[in-house]
Amino acid sequence: MAQDVLEPTHAPDHLLKRHLGLWHLTAAGFSGVIGSGWLVGALYASQAAGPAAVLTWGIGGVAFLVIAVVMADLGSTHPESGALVRWPLHTNGRLAATIVGWGIWIAYCTNPPSESAVVIQYASQHVSGLYSNKRLTWAGILVALALMAVFMMVNWYGILLLGRVNGALSVIKWLVPMLTMVVLLATSWHGGNFTKHGGFAPYGYSTALSAISTAGVIYAYTGFQAPLDLSGEARNAKRDVPRAIIIGLLLAMLLYIGLQIAFIAAIPGSHLAHGWGGIDFTSPFAQLAVVLNLGWLSWVLYGDAIVSPSGSALVFTAAISREARAMGKNESIPRWFAHVHRGSGVPRRALLLNFVLGAIFLLLLPSWHSIIAATSELGLFVYSITMVCQAAFRVVEPARENAWFRGTSALAPIGFVLATLILYWAKWTNLRIALPLLAVAIAVYVWNTRSNRHTPGQVRVDVRAGAWLVLYVCAILLMSWVGSFGGSDWIRAPWDSIVVGVIGAGGYVWGLTEAVRFLRSRPTGYEPQEAGPGAEPDLGNGAGPLMDSV
Repeated sequence: MAQDVLEPTHAPDHLLKRHLGLWHLTAAGFSGVIGSGWLVGALYASQAAGPAAVLTWGIGGVAFLVIAVVMADLGSTHPESGALVRWPLHTNGRLAATIVGWGIWIAYCTNPPSESAVVIQYASQHVSGLYSNKRLTWAGILVALALMAVFMMVNWYGILLLGRVNGALSVIKWLVPMLTMVVLLATSWHGGNFTKHGGFAPYGYSTALSAISTAGVIYAYTGFQAPLDLSGEARNAKRDVPRAIIIGLLLAMLLYIGLQIAFIAAIPGSHLAHGWGGIDFTSPFAQLAVVLNLGWLSWVLYGDAIVSPSGSALVFTAAISREARAMGKNESIPRWFAHVHRGSGVPRRALLLNFVLGAIFLLLLPSWHSIIAATSELGLFVYSITMVCQAAFRVVEPARENAWFRGTSALAPIGFVLATLILYWAKWTNLRIALPLLAVAIAVYVWNTRSNRHTPGQVRVDVRAGAWLVLYVCAILLMSWVGSFGGSDWIRAPWDSIVVGVIGAGGYVWGLTEAVRFLRSRPTGYEPQEAGPGAEPDLGNGAGPLMDSV
């Protein structure tokens, strides 16, 4: 029975082109992580935590590495295009899958607009009228929309074109940050910066923890899962997907920590007169290079300010189209968007939908920092749920265990609790915006149960298997309100984090129990009907010959 849930529904998976090898997948994972985060993340982390930002990147990296190992194991044994959306459907039903799907959709769709915004932010040093008062101007927004259209068109014509373009960009994205780190360490080392100006943690260690979410560290590390999103188009997913995820994330983690150390050490004392929070750069590394009389490096960095964010946006544009397509298969959005174009093997309708949603985010939140602060937590929320999916599959299908990752039975609960803590550390001001967005998913689920005429029995199974997730989110939101991380401080540190850790452990056990029960006892007829091998989905909505190009 468990195997049945892995069968494709509504959309012809065989139309996807299996062209991606280890290099393409590794480049996708690395490029997804090394985007605008390296250009501005060191500045925002330094402003928030001072020299303790090194710990911010290190703790965040270790937490993501634990999560990545578990996700890599799951990706090797259950590869599927749009996997992060499909796995929760298989283990916890439509309610959980709808909540997770909407969470990751919102989180992913912010990447192309945020990467476009940082390109414009850097370009504003040489082109006036694009960026003002820490926001894009209307002219800047129009240019950013044009960039997003370019990212979509590169994806429009097939996964192999994307793989080749991104592979070339990834080489540049490795060389330029490495060059920057080495040059800064070699030419401007102020060791006293780590102990003066308020000490190593001038704003406290709790701020260094909250900076994992608020300073863009979560956003920066998000993207390592790109090989999972594209695993349905890998030539050998079982072998290559895990390797690509781990290699890409390790390389990115070393770069981010090294760049943060170099940035802190290179800041002249005169720029710290008002403390770390008073650093005022719009193009951090490039302007720092100018201050240090490294004009040639600033020009290299201004050029890379186009390459690095663009590479990340290209990968995320591909990833979110696969996740949106998976949401169509799950019936979380209209099935019309699950369609795959026969010639290119690309879900073009999902691409168009994501472009529109990204444009809305850009118009509402026209700056890098405001976009990632409002939504990056949702990506981490989705990652945590995959810990439950992996553990459930391992219990129900032990024969499919990957011999490379024998320790994931211990790593899965650890990863879930770590993700819960980092989510909580994001502070009340951000969580009160991000988490309530998931309420939309519950409304969508209720609407879908009626429009698709799900039986009362199916609804009861969904609610039982997914209720833990609703209560888990509510518990985190409540703790954020009463805790010490931007909340009312009714429960003070470190007791608030201890309580949240207990909530995470309890949520994991409850979610795993329901997932195992769901996999073992899912009623017959739960999966939507399939039209037949290779059949097109029921397009509906007036689709016809005019829509063949999408």
